[in-house]
Amino acid sequence: MIRLTYFSIIGIVIALCAYWITSNPGQVLINWQGWEIRLSVDVLIILIVLYTFTFLMVLKLSRWLNIANFLSNPKRLATKRAKAESHLDQAWGSYALGDFELALKQGLKAKSANGENNSVLRLLAKVTQKLEKDENPYLEKLKLSSGNNIWVHKQDLHKYLQDKNWPAAKEIVSLMLEEHPKNPYLLKEAILLNARLSDWENAKNSISSMEKNRSFLAKNDLNHIKAVVDYALALEEKAAGKKSEALNLLKTSLNNDPSFAPAALAAIKTLIELGDIKTAEKTLKAIWKIAPNDELSDVALDLNPKESSTETYRRVKVLCDSAPHFAESQHLLAKSAIATKHWPEARKALDTLIGSDKASKETYMLLAKLEVKQKNDYEAETKFQKIAEQKPLGNKWLCHACGSSTQHYFPICDECGEFDSVKWSKN
Repeated sequence: MIRLTYFSIIGIVIALCAYWITSNPGQVLINWQGWEIRLSVDVLIILIVLYTFTFLMVLKLSRWLNIANFLSNPKRLATKRAKAESHLDQAWGSYALGDFELALKQGLKAKSANGENNSVLRLLAKVTQKLEKDENPYLEKLKLSSGNNIWVHKQDLHKYLQDKNWPAAKEIVSLMLEEHPKNPYLLKEAILLNARLSDWENAKNSISSMEKNRSFLAKNDLNHIKAVVDYALALEEKAAGKKSEALNLLKTSLNNDPSFAPAALAAIKTLIELGDIKTAEKTLKAIWKIAPNDELSDVALDLNPKESSTETYRRVKVLCDSAPHFAESQHLLAKSAIATKHWPEARKALDTLIGSDKASKETYMLLAKLEVKQKNDYEAETKFQKIAEQKPLGNKWLCHACGSSTQHYFPICDECGEFDSVKWSKN
C-alpha cells in the first residue's frame, strides 16, 4: 500500500511537470568551443531520461557480469604488480647502464601498470635529472609528500654539488641536518661546504659538531681537515697583522697533521719574521723528513741570511741526508753544492736521480748549469737542456679535482673551487 502511494505521487509529479512543459514550450541553447546546439525542452528531457536509463542498464549489466570482482581479483592484481615490478627492475638496470631514454620508457610502463607510487616516482625523477630536462614533474610530485623530504633534498643537493652551487648546497644541508643532526654524511658535507665558501669559523664549528656526535669519519681524514681549516684561519690572522695568533694556529695545524707541509712552511716563515731562526730550522727538519717540496727548498737555502755559503751548504747537506730518498733532497743538495763549488757532491746528487726513475726536467737543467759552472762546457749545457725539454716536470702543486697546476698551495683551488684538492704530486 505504501509503495503504491509513493508511485502514485511520483506519477502525479511527472504528469504535472509534463503538463507544465507542454504549456510552456521553449528551447535550450548550448555554446561550446564555437559549436552551437539548439534543443527543445522536450527533446532535452527525453535525452536525460535515455541517458539515465542507459546508465542504470550498464550498471546492472556490470553487476551481472561481475566486472568489479574481476578487476579486484587477487590473482589478477598480483600479476599486474609483478609486471610493474619487472618494468621497474628493467628501468633501474637501464639506468645503471646509462641508457636513460630506455629507463624512462620502462619507468613509464611501470607507472602505467602500478600507478604513481614512491618507487616509480623516484626512478622517473632521477632519470629526468640525468636527461637534463627543463622540468621534472616527478620530483615535484614527490615534494608533496613530507615522507619524501630527505630523498628530494638529496637529489637537489647532488645537483647543486655537480653545478658547484655551494651556497644553495649549504642551505639544503642545513635543512637536512635539522631532521638528521647526527648524520655523518651531512656533517662532513657541512664542513666541506663551509670550507669551499671560505667560511672557516663555521667549518670549525661543523668539525666540533662531528666530534661531539662521534660521527664516523676516519681519524686521519678528520685531523687533516682540521689542519687545513686551522691553516686557513692562520693566514687570515697573519694578514690582519696578528703573527703570534697565526703561529699558534699553525702549531695546532701541525699537531693535527704533522705531514701538512703548507702549515709548516707558513710557520717557518712566521718564525723567521719573529726572529726565531732556531725553531724555524727545527720545524724545517721535521717536515723535510716527511713531505719536502720546492717551496721548503727555497726557504732552506735562505733560512739564515747571516751564515756563510759554506755554512749554508753544511746545514743543507745535513737536512738532505736526513731524507735522501726524496728527489727534492737531491735537487736541493745539488743547488747548494753548485753555489759553493762543491762539484763532486753536486754531480753525485744528480747522478743518483738519473740512475733512478726520479729524474725530471729540473734534474737535467741543474746538470746543464753544473757543466757551465764547473767546466764552462756550453756544448754540454745545450745537450742537457735539450734532454730536459723531453723530461717530465716532476712534482708540483696539482689540483686532483680539475688537473690545474699552481705555484703555491691554496686551501681552495682557484680553478674549480674544490677544497683541499691541491696536492704536491706528479702531473
